Amino acid sequence: MNHTNGMHSEKSLPVTTCIEDTLKLINHGVDDDDDDDSEEDFILLQMPLVPKEFTVKQEIKTEEEDEVKIEYLYPEQVEIIEEYEDSEVDVPLESNENNEVNLEEEDPQEPSPLKDLQEETRKISYEEQKAELEQKIRDIKTYYSAVSSMCNKLDVFIKSVDEKLVYTEQLNNKHKKVIGKSLDPTNSKSSGWVHVFGAPYFKDRQFFYGPKNYDVLQKEQRNEININSLPNTHLWKPYEKQKVAQAIMDIEVEKRIERCKRRISELSSELHNVDEERRLEMEDELSDVRERRKLIKKLSLAELVHGRFDEYDWLKISVTDLCNHHSPEAVRSMWFAYLHPDINKDEWTAEEMEMLKTLAERNNFQNWSLIAEQLGTGRSEFQCVRFYQMNLNEQLTRSKWTPEEDRTVQQMVERYRVGTFIPWARVAAMVKGRTKVQVFNRWKYCLEPSIRKGRFTEEEDLMILAAMKWYGRNFQQISRFVPGRTPIQLRDRYNASLENTEQFTWDEACDEKLVEMVEEFGQSAWAAVARSFSGFSRVQVQN
Repeated sequence: MNHTNGMHSEKSLPVTTCIEDTLKLINHGVDDDDDDDSEEDFILLQMPLVPKEFTVKQEIKTEEEDEVKIEYLYPEQVEIIEEYEDSEVDVPLESNENNEVNLEEEDPQEPSPLKDLQEETRKISYEEQKAELEQKIRDIKTYYSAVSSMCNKLDVFIKSVDEKLVYTEQLNNKHKKVIGKSLDPTNSKSSGWVHVFGAPYFKDRQFFYGPKNYDVLQKEQRNEININSLPNTHLWKPYEKQKVAQAIMDIEVEKRIERCKRRISELSSELHNVDEERRLEMEDELSDVRERRKLIKKLSLAELVHGRFDEYDWLKISVTDLCNHHSPEAVRSMWFAYLHPDINKDEWTAEEMEMLKTLAERNNFQNWSLIAEQLGTGRSEFQCVRFYQMNLNEQLTRSKWTPEEDRTVQQMVERYRVGTFIPWARVAAMVKGRTKVQVFNRWKYCLEPSIRKGRFTEEEDLMILAAMKWYGRNFQQISRFVPGRTPIQLRDRYNASLENTEQFTWDEACDEKLVEMVEEFGQSAWAAVARSFSGFSRVQVQN
């Protein structure tokens, strides 16, 4: 499309709103002091820099200066120009001295559509246009701020999710290792096999038990004992027994102090309402009560507790003092069976042993409460039955194992063994007169094929001494570093040969003294011989 005066125009591609050009336009502004604003500048300010649909660029090349100026026109202006081109009417556009573009009037009487459009454009308020553009910029800034805030929150959320995923993966890997270890037949701990194959026998892949069937529900309704629902029991440790005794002492002390406070309060309130003789008696009693109050905390447990079967808050002691490690019933049983100060805890005498054996036979080995009462030495029924079963029951007290018993144990272990799991109850049932604990200890510390026997090597002695620096006298842990040796072997080796090696030495004088002691006590009383040698055990003296 050609125009006069070297004018050339071409259509550009559609574009979207440009914020930077808008900011430039606002920063450019309008100089209110300049009264000679060109028509071109005013029109450009009134026109949107980026129209919604498309724009038309018009290149204007002046004759004086070899430069090209580009202005943007509305699509309506382009349509008017195209109408004139179709009607073969020239629309001259000139460049004046200020590089302004004005339409050339051919005839003053002839109306010009382009001029009318420019007149209408001048009517647009610049302030309204500027306010509209500023509002758009504020909206854009608000949107940008909201988007930035959402992006920051999203980054924090993604980071937290990544941390949770890593933690979950670590737990999953740890769980897989534990489950794999419990299912590994080479695992030396039998507890894993009991967990997998023990009762209740029906479990899913995560070792959760199946739902209760009709038979189990019926047994629960009849209050039958279910071995699987019995609570776990824990061995009592010495410090736990001390905590129970201390808790009972605190309760008794608190009771006595409270009684003293009440008595002091009563005497103080009645002191001024009695005659002189009674007042002197009450003052003496008041001083006595105050003295007793000071001495209460110095009393022993035997002086504080008098009732043999007084009850206490066992639940509070179980929760507060023992941290739920023992149930309230277990705490109560331990107190009445062993910890009560009225119970005799001394070693059993020969007379007590003989009388206990006679009373047990007379009562057909039943009713141990009556047996303890008839014994009359302050023993509880628990002490009586325990001591009899462990020391006086001839069917359970055989100390030496015969070769026939050892062979029976070995045969039964090979028959009932499942991997590393050995059902000791079934094995013990085949060995007459032996308990499950006796059979287990015999196998664990004497008959197991992996046990090494014979003299200790120098390397084993060094390993024992090195491990004791970390674990002390915990020979169960030390046995992990000395393969083939049991904790009992390690304990005996340390007590007999390693404990006093740096403190005492054996010389010729010790040899002469040893010969004299052996002649005096004989070769079967090594314990009596060892008492004459300070720092040496029976095994050391014998070897």
